[in-house]
Amino acid sequence: MESEPSRVRVALYGPTETGKSTYKAVLLGKNPNTVKTPTETIETVERVRKFREMRRGELRPLEQYKLLLTDLSGLEDFRDERLKAIAAGVVGCLFFYDATDPSSAEQLVQMVEEELLKTEYIERFLGIAILGNKISEDLSPEAVRKVEKLKDHLDSIITPVWGYETPHLLISSVKKNDVVLSFWVLESILSSKEVPEQPLAKYS
Repeated sequence: MESEPSRVRVALYGPTETGKSTYKAVLLGKNPNTVKTPTETIETVERVRKFREMRRGELRPLEQYKLLLTDLSGLEDFRDERLKAIAAGVVGCLFFYDATDPSSAEQLVQMVEEELLKTEYIERFLGIAILGNKISEDLSPEAVRKVEKLKDHLDSIITPVWGYETPHLLISSVKKNDVVLSFWVLESILSSKEVPEQPLAKYS
């Protein structure tokens, strides 16, 4: 009799209008054009997936697990709901911001400081990655610099405990390849505590 696959809770976290729901749709093989924004709910979906490793340029499957993926609304009024969902056992988190908008970067920094650092929820996560989503082609160096400072702060907490540095990746949440590879980076951290070398633009 086969044992049940392990359950892994992952949250998509960040300000509203940063592409979290679009990212989720693409990851689950759905049409991103059907996504309604801003998200005004806390939604969790379950999928059976496999951890993977890169061999000769291809992702090869390893052991199976059950993903519980929670899309956290970034609206200010949902703070308590976000924290409740995270407290339910989230072990992996993807932090989103609009890499073309400095105010979006500021909002992410503020959210993490107020909701995750002060409450020490950040220390519960086994895996974290930061995704700068290109909502347009006008990348903002200022936005990136703001989030790099956040990354440095996170590393001061995470690296001594888990031994990896927080990936800060540039993606487009409407591009399947970007979504697949960036989620694989988080899966690799969760399964091996290592950040893999991968063909995505990064700022760290």
